[in-house]
Amino acid sequence: MARDEPCIEVLTELSRPERIEEFPDRYCSFFVYQRQLLTEKKERLAYWRLVLRNVAGWPAARIKRWAAQHSECLDGGSPLFSVFWHRAAADYVCRALIPEEFKGSKRYWKIRNELWAALEPPPRGNHIFPTPSDPNYDWNAARARVRKVLSKYGHRF
Repeated sequence: MARDEPCIEVLTELSRPERIEEFPDRYCSFFVYQRQLLTEKKERLAYWRLVLRNVAGWPAARIKRWAAQHSECLDGGSPLFSVFWHRAAADYVCRALIPEEFKGSKRYWKIRNELWAALEPPPRGNHIFPTPSDPNYDWNAARARVRKVLSKYGHRF
């Protein structure tokens, strides 16, 4: 959500458009924003499935196993819960695509940033590139961009 003013964010275990009516719209002059966690969980899982299937070619069972490692955070039962939801879905997918030999290395963040840009290219001028959640997303081009990044570091995809 893009807002020009600071806000108080409240995560709820609801789906959009459900809201907890008892929460005020403003509190101590701050806007109160309700994030419906159940909808965001579904959106995040859908994003991961789309990218890992269409770019990495992972079968559904592998994606399910990979996503299961995040189930505690997805469901709000982890002390890392708030950190988890402040990271974009793309961040987790990029981490999954980075070859093991680079995890913990100096190149890790560089590769991660390049993979993220390959999946979600930054806008240029007035043209905004579609993201993987967009029906117009070009999966072939995304696969080629990801392969190019990984091959640059000596990894075949």
